[in-house]
Amino acid sequence: MNQKPTFDNNNYIENSSFTILCVDDSSSILDLLKIFLEKDYRVQVKTCKSADLALQVLDRDDINLIISDYIMPGVNGIELYNQVHLKKQQTPFIFYTSSPVEEINKKMDGNVSTLYYVQKWGPIYPHIEKINKIIKNLISSLHPDVHIDTSNRESTSV
Repeated sequence: MNQKPTFDNNNYIENSSFTILCVDDSSSILDLLKIFLEKDYRVQVKTCKSADLALQVLDRDDINLIISDYIMPGVNGIELYNQVHLKKQQTPFIFYTSSPVEEINKKMDGNVSTLYYVQKWGPIYPHIEKINKIIKNLISSLHPDVHIDTSNRESTSV
């Protein structure tokens, strides 16, 4: 994350420049992620239906976090991760996928210190909770003086 996030009195991220890129070939998954993340954090969420499009966005825009599927047509999630980390070493990356974590780990090259996993099985709300926890932990580890408390927020439902 290049810019330190700041928060309003409700603990929402105030930096409109804080941007999450979601990459998945499923429009419904992208729509749900966008809804949940924008509501939970009031951040910019950009979506791409392919890794090729995501790479174009990354060349053009400052992205603070990437959430990507693994299996997609064309460039897959691992190839996207590898290309991202050739260009932007420290961009945190969450694999949000139904593929087994072990399968992805076997195919990974290099440093995976900024890599996280969330399995796509079952109802979406527990997945969003895991993604939220990762986001909070990332911000806390990168910016220890910033505190996020989302415990008083209403549950998001779609």
